[in-house]
Amino acid sequence: MKPLTPYIAISGAFERDNFGDLLFGIVTEKLLHPMPVVRVGLHSRSLEEFGSPSVYSTRALTQFAKAHPPTAFLCVGGELFMADPQNGMRFNTPPDLYQAYMRLLPPNRRRYTEMASGRASGLAYVPWSDLNFHFPQEIPILLNSCGGSSLADDPALTSQVLSYLSDVNFLSVRDQRTLDSLQSDDRCRLAPDVVTLIDETCNEEVSAAKHDLLKENDLLSQPYLIFQAKDRYLNEPSSAAQAICSVANKYRLNVVFQPAGLASGHDSFEAMEQLGVLVNNGLVNTTSYVQRNRNVFCQVAALANASLVIASSLHCRIIAAAYAVPRVTISNGKVAAYINTWESDLGMKTYALADIPKAVDTALSFPHDVWNMLRNTQVELAKKNFASLRAHLPPRTYTDAVNAPLSTIKESLLLLESELLRRDLLSHVVASESEGDRRLWRTKSRLRPYWQRLRRFLQPRQRSNSR
Repeated sequence: MKPLTPYIAISGAFERDNFGDLLFGIVTEKLLHPMPVVRVGLHSRSLEEFGSPSVYSTRALTQFAKAHPPTAFLCVGGELFMADPQNGMRFNTPPDLYQAYMRLLPPNRRRYTEMASGRASGLAYVPWSDLNFHFPQEIPILLNSCGGSSLADDPALTSQVLSYLSDVNFLSVRDQRTLDSLQSDDRCRLAPDVVTLIDETCNEEVSAAKHDLLKENDLLSQPYLIFQAKDRYLNEPSSAAQAICSVANKYRLNVVFQPAGLASGHDSFEAMEQLGVLVNNGLVNTTSYVQRNRNVFCQVAALANASLVIASSLHCRIIAAAYAVPRVTISNGKVAAYINTWESDLGMKTYALADIPKAVDTALSFPHDVWNMLRNTQVELAKKNFASLRAHLPPRTYTDAVNAPLSTIKESLLLLESELLRRDLLSHVVASESEGDRRLWRTKSRLRPYWQRLRRFLQPRQRSNSR
């Protein structure tokens, strides 16, 4: 085989409909240009509907890398330190099968995760935390924009995470709470989330997406607020509707509902639609609209052009920050840690639904220069951090000629995953049979001819008796 294209493997929760995770890959790939990038996660999936390149199996990459290792391995960000493989597969389960998955007994859930992803232990998107993962030692391992805002509540997990980080070449976290939990690792850097650089890297795509959205609904050409919340925040939709209507009527804003992710356990169009009915009944001279386009650039464009963002999602807030849009966050510990790190000067926090209207008054009272200043500061810090990351890449990363199409690597990963899945399926079927089952089957097989003869012998007699 000819020498293949040098490539960087980037790991993240790319397999699910969650625009923050997808944006990690998109922004990171732009920042790594011109180096070819291959996305890997728990399993492969086409991401075309979201406007993202496909993701491939880390398990397949482990096999492929024995002969064709990547130039570097980069974990792109997110709450990497809090997700084990079962947690990852839970969110990746299609919504129509989610309840069936959750009803599985723990041993079967674990077995399914092992079969589908090849992962039995460790952290879902930190592959070397699994003993089955092997890479040549000289490959740089880099982690960027990592979150572990709940590590402080779990000392045992923190100790485990620190052991996984012992050999990494670059480590950056996105909030002070995570940094404090990992303080014994003096290599750890603090920087804003890399998705802060969305406008720096994807301006053309977002501008084109804005035109597409305006064709779909001209409501977006008028002042509007965006509302997003996970389903669990909407158990009492009337409370959310009351808060939204109070804000929309006071500031004469239309309301755009936009889920941040439709992956299992996240948001849903159904909850947004039910909330929309209540909100429309309470709006005066404005209206509401559910934005259904799942292309990540369309989602970013909707946030970027809003007058206000009210959301529970961290990346809704980060996108709002990247475009200097005023924002208010619904109660969320992960987002609170981020606000306390990068926007504490505002004196704002996260809020219960009932407190949203007052929080909006505060947010909209700040001069726009304040939001611009926050954006500029976060953008510069994120750029500086990624420049430091890039300095850890081998020099040949940016100078080697492309010797073969990247598609060759991606096709190989798909074929390898298919082969590994078949192996696991066979192993599962073999393990489900006991020796007693096999003896019983052999006995039945030997007796079957005698049983058939007996039936043929009895059939004429049965017919004659029936007369």
